[in-house]
This record gives sequence, structure tokens and C-alpha cells, in this order.
Amino acid sequence: MKISCLVQRCATSCTTHDTLELAAQLMWKYDVGCLPVIDDDGQVAGYITDRDVCVAACTRSEPLRSVGVADLIAGPAFACRESDEVEVVERAMSEHRLRRMPVVDEQGHPIGSVSLADISRAAGAYHCSAEAVTAPR
Repeated sequence: MKISCLVQRCATSCTTHDTLELAAQLMWKYDVGCLPVIDDDGQVAGYITDRDVCVAACTRSEPLRSVGVADLIAGPAFACRESDEVEVVERAMSEHRLRRMPVVDEQGHPIGSVSLADISRAAGAYHCSAEAVTAPR
């Protein structure tokens, strides 16, 4: 199965020049828990999560509007393409200890994301449908 079957299309993203305040506002507005972070070339530089924002709010003695998104993302940024096989992406996510991975187009621009939960749900659905086909009657 290809990642294209599982990709959750992006509603928005933030840039390496944005603040945590803006990232949090975008997450709230679009009801998402993470955003791809885009560099000056429009490519994925990393990911920022609602947890990242919360931890920064609790551990830094400055307002979120003073903390840059670039201060929290760590490289390198891992991404996959819609044409990648789910098994390959799942292995890469496990190897790099990622719960989410950006999905990019051929130019490296973000088009969505895939999570371990997406992969798990798909595997469960496949397992259930395979059992239904092969179950004795």
C-alpha cells in the first residue's frame, strides 16, 4: 500500500521565521496538534507539535511571541512521498522515533502528513478485511 492512501492533507503550516504564539494560534484555528515548519525555499525544515509549544511555555521565562519556531525544531527533517510504500515509511518512523512524518511532493513542498495512528488504523482495517475474506463459514 502507498502512503497516498493514508496521507492527511495539510490545512496550514508555519515558517522558520514565525513565533510559537502564531504556531499555537494556527493549531487552535485548524484544530491540529502539529504543523510542518517550512524554510525559505518552501521545503519542510521540521515539525512543531502542541506539546513543543506547551513545554516551551512552561520551561522558558519569556512569552510565546518572543520564542521562534526555529528555536524548537531539530534537524534533519525527515519526510516521505505519496509514492512511498507504507512499510518503508513505518520502518523509517520507527528508526527515527517519529510519531508523525510530513508527506512532500516531488519538489519537497509539504502536502500533508502521516502518523503512526494512521498506519495502525490501516493495518487493522486490512487485517479485519483479510480475515473476513478467508474466514471459514
